[in-house]
Amino acid sequence: MSGGRFFYANEESRRSRLAYFDAVDALVDAGIALDETQLCQNHSELDSVVRQRVEEGAEVVFVGGGDGTLGE
Repeated sequence: MSGGRFFYANEESRRSRLAYFDAVDALVDAGIALDETQLCQNHSELDSVVRQRVEEGAEVVFVGGGDGTLGE
């Protein structure tokens, strides 16, 4: 899929798990149309999905997670 806007979050991050739906709602309320959202089960799945979207030419990929998620 070329282009597109995506939001992925790491379920292993407690804050991310709790805030996932609020974050999706906030993005949509801000006028950002999302082509896909997903609460990934772990860091490995999140990494794989994000890399795939970047390789496919995503316009933007939003990522939610804790320090470990964003530090990778």
